[in-house]
Amino acid sequence: MILRVDAGWVLDIQTANTPVNLPLVDWGSFAFCVERHRYERFRGELYYEETAARAATFVHSMVVLEPFADFNAVVGSACAAQYMAGSDEPLTVPPGGWIQLTRDIRERKHSLTDVARTLRAWSGSQTR
Repeated sequence: MILRVDAGWVLDIQTANTPVNLPLVDWGSFAFCVERHRYERFRGELYYEETAARAATFVHSMVVLEPFADFNAVVGSACAAQYMAGSDEPLTVPPGGWIQLTRDIRERKHSLTDVARTLRAWSGSQTR
């Protein structure tokens, strides 16, 4: 199942997972964070073919680009988890898993591919 989401979906998740009135400080980077999962190199052909890769775009982009004033890792992680669950591939995250993953992204130790690999492992799927 290919789930395509929009800015409202991301903002709903942000509202549910962060303090009230969290400012959005960079609309351009926010737009990129929202749209990246549905990028098509060729019309009708998703560049990020796997669910885990599309979900990884949310947490990776949010942590790197920081469109919100704070809590970008929380928003990105929640979006990735909701995207996986909405695609019928729920995650079972080990204790401290999100903290370590977002730390590794922030420190440039994890690429998008590494993040997707981690999400795939947490979902228990090999490829989809």
